Amino acid sequence: MSLPKLSLKMARCAASALLAAVEVYNKPTFEHREQTFAMLVVNAWEILVKARIVQQNNENISSIYRRQPASNRYVTHHITGESLTIALSFALSRISIPGNVRINLDGIIEIRNRATHLGILKGEASKQVLLFGAASVRNFITLYYAWFKESINIPYLLPVGFAGEANLVSRGYTKGQNELIRALSFLNNNADLGDTEHSVTLSVDINLNPIFSGGATVGITSDPSAPKVQISDAEFLREFPVSYREIVAECKQRYPNFKMDARFYGIMNSVKSNPTCSHQRRLDPRSNQPGRWFYNRTETLRILDAEYANE
Repeated sequence: MSLPKLSLKMARCAASALLAAVEVYNKPTFEHREQTFAMLVVNAWEILVKARIVQQNNENISSIYRRQPASNRYVTHHITGESLTIALSFALSRISIPGNVRINLDGIIEIRNRATHLGILKGEASKQVLLFGAASVRNFITLYYAWFKESINIPYLLPVGFAGEANLVSRGYTKGQNELIRALSFLNNNADLGDTEHSVTLSVDINLNPIFSGGATVGITSDPSAPKVQISDAEFLREFPVSYREIVAECKQRYPNFKMDARFYGIMNSVKSNPTCSHQRRLDPRSNQPGRWFYNRTETLRILDAEYANE
C-alpha cells in the first residue's frame, strides 16, 4: 500500500482540527466554547486550503511558503528558522472556491477575530456562531470530498446552550458585539440562494416543550432513533423514586372505591409501557431476568387520576 500524498496528510490533519472544534462546541457546559470553536474551525480551514494548494502544485510544499518581497527567498521564523507559510486570506486567493463558502469563511474569520481579541460572545452573537459554524462544517465536508475524494465523518453542531439567551434584545451588548452582529447579517444577506450545495449559514429551529421542567426539550423516550444519554443512579431515582407498593398505597388513600383488580392491572401495564411514567431497573443489565419497576409519581398518578378520580 502506497503512502498517502502530502496534501492528503494535510487534509486529514485539517479534518482532525475540525472534529476537535465540533467536539468542543458540543459540550454545552464548556466555558469559552464558541470562542474556542471559532479559533479551531478557522485553523481547520487554513490547513485544508493549503492542502488544496499543495495538491494543485504537484505536492510541492514550497507552494505555500511565504516569500520575501521582490525575492525568491522564503520568510523564516526568527527563532526556529523554519519557513513560514502564507496567510489564509492569501491562500484563499490562490484557489477556486464557491462564493457562499468564501462569504461563510469571512464570517467565521470575523467571529474568530472578535473572540480572540475581545473574548466575550453572548446572546445573538452566540447564535450567529452556531448558524455560521454549522454551515462551515457542512461546507468543509463537501469540499473535502470534492478535492480529496475521501469521506469524513464529522458530527454537526448541536443547537444547545444559547436557547433563550439568543432571544435577548441587544441592550447591554458592547459596541463590538453589535458591530459583529451587523457584519454577520450583512454577509448573510449576500448569500447566493441558487447554490444549494454550499451555505453561508444554516437555519436552526429549536422547539421548547413546556411539558418538561425548565422548558427544555430533553425527556425520556422509547424512540430508538433518539440520542442515547446515560444517567447515574442518583439521577434515575430522582426521576423514578416510587415503588409499585407505594403506588398501590397511594391509590388506596386517594380513591375510595379502589380495588386491585383486572382493571388496575391493565392500567399499570399501560403505565409500564410509558417511558415517562416508569422504568425497569435490572441488577445485571446483561441478564434477561425481570428487574424491579420504579415509577415517576406525578406522571403515574396523572394517568390513574384520569381513570379513578371521578368515581
